[in-house]
Formats: sequence, structure tokens, C-alpha cells
Amino acid sequence: MKTEEKKEFRHPDGKIQLLDGRVLDCYPLEGSIIPQREIVRDDKEDKEQLRLFLDNAFVLLANRERILSDSRMFLCPLPFCRNGLAYTGTSGFQRPTLGIYLEFWMTCEQACLVDDNDGKWLLHHIAGSPLSGSNRCRLVNERGEEKTVQVSEFKKVWTTFMDINRRYANAKEEYEAYTLRQVLDVLEDEGAKERVEENTHIFFLEWTVKNLKERLMTDYARKVRKRWHEALMEWKREELKAFWAEYLKRKTDADGQLAQIREERQALKRQLKSGEISNAEYQKRWMPLHRKMDDIKFGMNNFVVIYLNSIFPGIGDRPGVGEVEIFLSRI
Repeated sequence: MKTEEKKEFRHPDGKIQLLDGRVLDCYPLEGSIIPQREIVRDDKEDKEQLRLFLDNAFVLLANRERILSDSRMFLCPLPFCRNGLAYTGTSGFQRPTLGIYLEFWMTCEQACLVDDNDGKWLLHHIAGSPLSGSNRCRLVNERGEEKTVQVSEFKKVWTTFMDINRRYANAKEEYEAYTLRQVLDVLEDEGAKERVEENTHIFFLEWTVKNLKERLMTDYARKVRKRWHEALMEWKREELKAFWAEYLKRKTDADGQLAQIREERQALKRQLKSGEISNAEYQKRWMPLHRKMDDIKFGMNNFVVIYLNSIFPGIGDRPGVGEVEIFLSRI
């Protein structure tokens, strides 16, 4: 079975951009450090490392903000967490990292579970058929205990994990990362194990509310959400005016730069077609232009994320650029 190919996400040079938009500085691998794909695995050591991960899964979840602020923690390799699908094997699942698991738990509804006895579980092992949806996934609780379950909407589970994993495929091989033991040692030195139960309880409350909101997103709920966003924008009207003025200024400048790059790329194509330059020379001159375009687009996106987050701090479901444009057009 072939899985759908998606365009590779390009991170800024020397950095990784997480799903929530934050950007982390990275540390290039030194020549003496062996890339993860070249390390020979030892089954006994892998079992020990897997047990260490499972015993501390909820500690790691409770300290997600700390881990998601340091690329060396985010890229901490967990190659002993082996997932796979019937027919396709482990393709798309290789060499997951600690940050990938955290983003998976934070974004996939089926990756967390609260049972009838209020027991909290995290999905750590994915296995099943992408055709039939039959699956046997494994969960772990705060005591490191495991159980096997069949999760609903299995496609959402494996596609979400694969998409996140592939997003950081190159970063895993290019940048330094802590080991799992090093991550846990840092957290322990910082006293991060003290409020694990409280922090994970808050996480699961937020997860429950989020999923409830999604299930109850009726026409009425959408109307309420729209009125809420309009109230937020009215409250921050002056700040949004300042944002929009700066946004339009930057967009005009970015559009001009992008138009110029497109003209340069067209000129290169004409030179290639006429035989003035070789294909090798075309690729050599085309790639920097392609990267420059991506950098400009990334810069605009990053500006919007940072600016709107500063206007609506702590509000995850904030108004977007389109809503702001419509709102200001009516003033």
C-alpha cells in the first residue's frame, strides 16, 4: 500500500520550527558524533531504554514546555520505540524523538485516553492495518503499566504520527540531541519532577475540553465562537490596527521580493532552454532562489504568529489574519 506523499516541510537554516509555530535554535553535529541512522542497535539496551521511557512518560509529558523549548531535548532519539503498519512496515516511523511523541500526544485525539475509572493513558506503540483499520496499539499510564487496545479512527493515529515524524527527518541527522537519560537528569536537576501529577492532570483536563468542543462544534457553537472572536478583536482594536498596518507594509515588501525572484527563475529557465547554461548550473543557481522564497514566506508567517500571540497571549484559539482583515474592513 502506498501512503500519500506530502511536500517536505522546510525549517529555517540552523533551526527547527515546531507545530505551534515556535522556532528553536539547533546545534550542528560535530564530525565525531555518529548520526542516529548509523548506530547499531542492541536489543538488551533497547529494552532497558524503552522501560526508562515508559516509566517516565508522564514526567516527560508534565515537562513538555521545558522540552519544547530546547532542540537538544526535542530531538532526543527514541529508536527503541518501534511502530509499524501491515504492508508498509516501519516506513515513516523510523527514529522518532521525544519532541515528536510530545507533539503527537498534544495534537492527536486518539493518542490519549481517560478510562472509566479516571485512569489516564498515553499511546506509545502503533501497530495495525492501514487497510482494514484493525489495530493493536499499546498505552502506558503514570505508573509505567501497559495495556493493549484497539483505538478508533486508526488512520488519524498513524497518519498524524508519520506526518510529525517526517517533519523532522533531516533535523534528526543534522543536529545534536541529548540522550533520554540526559534529558531526565536535566529535569531532575531543575526540580521538574515535583508537580508531575498536577501538570498531567491539567493536560488531560485541557485534552478533554478540547475534544468535547470538537465533538460539539455545531452551527450554534460556531456562531458563539465567531462572536467570541469578534469580542476579542473589538477589545484589541487599536493593537490590531497597528498589526495590520505593519502586516500590509511587510506583505507589500515580501510580494515585491517574491515577484523579483520569480522573474529571475523565469530568466534561468529561458537560459536553460536556449542552452546558455547547463542543467547543473541551472540547479546551482535555482536552489538559492528557492530557499530565498521559502525564507521570505517563513518570515511573514513567523511575524504573524509572534505578533498575534503577543496581542492575544495565552489564547490558543485566537482570531487569524483573515478574521482580522474582515473585522478591520468594517470599521
